[in-house]
Amino acid sequence: MKRLFAVLILSLALAISLAPSLAPAAEQSEQDGLALAGATGDLAISTMQTAKTPKISVKRAATGKVAIKVGRIYRLGAKATAGKLSYKSSNKKVVRVSSKGALRAMRAGKATIVITAKNGSKKAVKKVPVRVLSAKKYKAVKKIRVKAPVKSLKKGKTTKLKVTFAPSKASNKNVIYKSSNPKVLAVNAAGKVKAKKAGKAKITVTSCSNVKVKASVTIKVTTGKSFQPLNRSKWAARMRLPTNKQVAGYRAKQRSPYLTCWPEFPGTSGCYQYAVDFKADSQPRGSYLNVASWWMDVSDLQKRYAYVSADEGYSPGGGYAGFQVLADGRKVAIMSIWKMYVTNSSGKTTALNAKRTYPANPRIAGDFGGEGTGIQTIVDYNWKAGRTYRALVQCGRTDAGNCELEFWVCDLKTGLWTKLVSYDLRYGNTCMTSLGCFSENFLVEHAAEVRTVEWSNFRVDSREQGRWVSAKSAILERQFNAWPGSYSYGSNATCFWAIATGVPNLCTPPANQKRFYVSKAQEGSPF
Repeated sequence: MKRLFAVLILSLALAISLAPSLAPAAEQSEQDGLALAGATGDLAISTMQTAKTPKISVKRAATGKVAIKVGRIYRLGAKATAGKLSYKSSNKKVVRVSSKGALRAMRAGKATIVITAKNGSKKAVKKVPVRVLSAKKYKAVKKIRVKAPVKSLKKGKTTKLKVTFAPSKASNKNVIYKSSNPKVLAVNAAGKVKAKKAGKAKITVTSCSNVKVKASVTIKVTTGKSFQPLNRSKWAARMRLPTNKQVAGYRAKQRSPYLTCWPEFPGTSGCYQYAVDFKADSQPRGSYLNVASWWMDVSDLQKRYAYVSADEGYSPGGGYAGFQVLADGRKVAIMSIWKMYVTNSSGKTTALNAKRTYPANPRIAGDFGGEGTGIQTIVDYNWKAGRTYRALVQCGRTDAGNCELEFWVCDLKTGLWTKLVSYDLRYGNTCMTSLGCFSENFLVEHAAEVRTVEWSNFRVDSREQGRWVSAKSAILERQFNAWPGSYSYGSNATCFWAIATGVPNLCTPPANQKRFYVSKAQEGSPF
């Protein structure tokens, strides 16, 4: 019985604490027609909860200060997260303030309005400097303009609106931002906009000193799940493209086609340097644009040891380098090296796993699996769609005589080379062999989206010929036939290209493992 009585008391207390308070009616200004904004309700009663320290916001003083013309009324629009607001003027001869936060400009001068919010024993104070100007000195806002840095915004991203005034030296530059659809675009008092969900919304900016002066801007919110090629006409000539509706409606259970390119270097089986130019018009999230996959020549190790192996039965000495778009949309470079083991004649096995030598603190570093196991390093590199880059993998030498693999990229628009990753392989007397590259989708939820790539100017520093050798032919193929979708590949005078989407039945695929040619390929050093 005592327990039941305690439950009833608790329920009654919670009901009282959750009862809505009555807010005072909006007061109308006789002079500027501005309705009271931000009237606050009474303190909610709760005997069961500890009072929280309130926070105060002042809607019509977002800049932190206010300027008023003599004789005008200005409403601050203050709100508190909890508690009751009170107002006090530091100089009533300059500015008077009502219990509702309405300011009356009495004469030219300066004053400070002290706003206090009390919530039980907790309170907060905010001060708003006010300057009252004579009619002669007060510069009214006649026009405002608002600009957004972008026309569209991906869900979850933010941007900041820029507001300009005419005249530029307007006395009061406080404005109010309002979204036509806060569920699509939310905007705060400082003009920071956040994309909430797909759609369109208009942000209206209104002058606090004159409600008749306003401006607006419309921003589209996208989900980032529909990414069509930048040059649709070019790629549509190579394969029929899925519509946005097809991409949005397709629910993949498998990844989209995995396409590979194997350049052919005449008279060369191994190299010490490898370079390729690449461009991606469309690489949505979950895409891996590989620019180099290779095997290391482990013949010297095989002479010195009884057995040389990799995990899960894969061939030893493999590596990858390329560029990815991660699930969060961040663009990165990645370099991965397979783990390797050597076994001596006595049956003792020793790991010869690569050691990262650069950078010291990458974005992501650790093991990978799925095709054997190995180590990988991921670094931020904000490569751009539609721009051509040059990738370079070099076999150098450490002080200990081991092979050091370095991965570099050059933005051909700026000519800037960037070192991305390097590894000490912990063994020497080796070079790269069996070089190739590929285009891959690794996130099923983005399989339907279009990914494109163009590879050009393949060349290697040939072990056999002691000079740079270019590739004017390549074998293109699809691997992992269990992954459905549509794809095509081919070549033109300067590049080998590939395009894929998870949406099926868009075209008849080309013959597999077909040789393609380019008539133009740069010769000599890539530097």
